[in-house]
Amino acid sequence: MAVVVTQPIHVMTIRCMAQFIGKETKYSGLVGGVRSLMKDGGWWSGLVPRLLGELATIVISHSLVQVIHLGFPEARRKAKMGLDLTTSITGLLATSLTYPFTVVGTCLAVSGSGLLAGSPPYMPEFVSWTHAWRELDRHHQLERGSTVLRRYYKGSPNLGLSLADYVEPSLEQFRDPKGKLL
Repeated sequence: MAVVVTQPIHVMTIRCMAQFIGKETKYSGLVGGVRSLMKDGGWWSGLVPRLLGELATIVISHSLVQVIHLGFPEARRKAKMGLDLTTSITGLLATSLTYPFTVVGTCLAVSGSGLLAGSPPYMPEFVSWTHAWRELDRHHQLERGSTVLRRYYKGSPNLGLSLADYVEPSLEQFRDPKGKLL
């Protein structure tokens, strides 16, 4: 239920972060974000994969905890004393397994939003969440951003851009006409 209630705020948050790519200001502040969301639509963009991902995470995590506690009674005793890491580890594992749902939901929250980051060539406009899943999977992008230590970007699924096409940003783009950093 919490996922459904917070989805519009989640969409505004994702779009607020995505607007950095085009240096846009459509989603600045709560009032501006709500106004833009009302104008552009998409209150529920990405809800289905986000909901499925959260549900799958809960089911996987709790199922693994139960299996471990049934197989290892000592782990159950430690859990009752608050000394067990089983719940944390299974939660991390479950989140890693369901991460592709997060990627699809995030892409859908931005795709077709009118922001530069959600428009071709940066991102195709997806017809449905299954279409987004298939396209992202086809371009090996369902795991993008999944790890802090080994980040990768394989290019836009729309035009097949690669890292060779990526231009390293410089601080010059963040300077005002007088040369001061913004």
